[in-house]
Amino acid sequence: MANCPSGPNRQFGDCAEDDGVVTQERVDEVHLLAVGFDVTVTGPRGTNELTAILTVT
Repeated sequence: MANCPSGPNRQFGDCAEDDGVVTQERVDEVHLLAVGFDVTVTGPRGTNELTAILTVT
């Protein structure tokens, strides 16, 4: 999963994903890591699709 810190020096909880929202428990608080969404635009000349993933830094 995107931006999910782990390893021996990073004692965080597991990442969770629900409907495109990625979170992780850190020091007993839930932190937002990323959000993904699909966009579809339909017009007279056709359809365009885009998948966007925004990460929190």
